[in-house]
Amino acid sequence: MIKSNQDKEILSYIKKISKANINDICAEFKISESTSKRVLARLEAAGYISRYKGGAVALVADYTEFCRRLDDNRGPKDMIARKAAENITENAVVILLGGTTVSMMCPYLCGMKLTVITNSLPVLDQLKGQPGIILVMLGGIYNHEEREFFGNVTSVGLRLMHADSLFMSCLGFSSGLGFMTNHIDSIDFYKLCMKNADKTYILADSSKSERSDIAIVAAAREADCLITDSALSRDKIAEFSAKGVDVIVT
Repeated sequence: MIKSNQDKEILSYIKKISKANINDICAEFKISESTSKRVLARLEAAGYISRYKGGAVALVADYTEFCRRLDDNRGPKDMIARKAAENITENAVVILLGGTTVSMMCPYLCGMKLTVITNSLPVLDQLKGQPGIILVMLGGIYNHEEREFFGNVTSVGLRLMHADSLFMSCLGFSSGLGFMTNHIDSIDFYKLCMKNADKTYILADSSKSERSDIAIVAAAREADCLITDSALSRDKIAEFSAKGVDVIVT
């Protein structure tokens, strides 16, 4: 779902003419090139358009589970994504896994020199062609609803790699149970990612606090850092801190 009126209007404009370049969008809506690019990045991540150098083409609307979650708590997610990107240094090797919050880091990484390992199509779509960014795409079984790859083939590729940092999200978290997901088939892959990265960052907005799910990705102590928003209570922050987790609040 698209909540921004500007995003809706620009999407409608692109659909109307099928294909639009950035200069046309800037002129039509009286916005800057950087603003236009950010809008196109959001629309592409949601699956409504496909970008090419200098413009975008409309796609048939495909409202997946990933699209549904993209606009949930967008404000806090964007702040979390921005803060996460601030923890990445030039020339680093990073793993960006699937999930809406992780995908929202991409606009803040443009212009950096990085190697990005990912199983996420939204990450690939936003960072492909970016000067200075080397993309390593992990293949496997494609999950259309989540727009990501998973499975044994995905893990085989990752076993050959090492990263400075891993950025991943979860569907629920608590200091007692840890970080949870409903993707049972991805548990081994998540754990391999954590093993092959020097530092693990969990990106989760406060709405996921105390929400439980079917599978535990990691115990609280296994994460190095939790990046969340200011609505998470001080007591909850203290619980994670007591377990050695560095909590960054946006």
